[in-house]
Amino acid sequence: MNTTYLVDTEGNKIAVQIPIAEWNLMEEEIQKLRKKLEVLQGIKDAVAEVKTARQEDKKLQSLDDFLNEF
Repeated sequence: MNTTYLVDTEGNKIAVQIPIAEWNLMEEEIQKLRKKLEVLQGIKDAVAEVKTARQEDKKLQSLDDFLNEF
């Protein structure tokens, strides 16, 4: 990565410059990771919901019934 550091008068790094093409690639990757995190969080929540329902002996909707809603 071609980076340029901006420094203050004491030589401390205060900012970074990168080419816009590299920035755009980084933004795309961040969006992909956010979507993946959403999916994984949804799965985690669903597993917790199933666990709670089983502990409380609640009846759950079957996968077939769920898919037939669409």
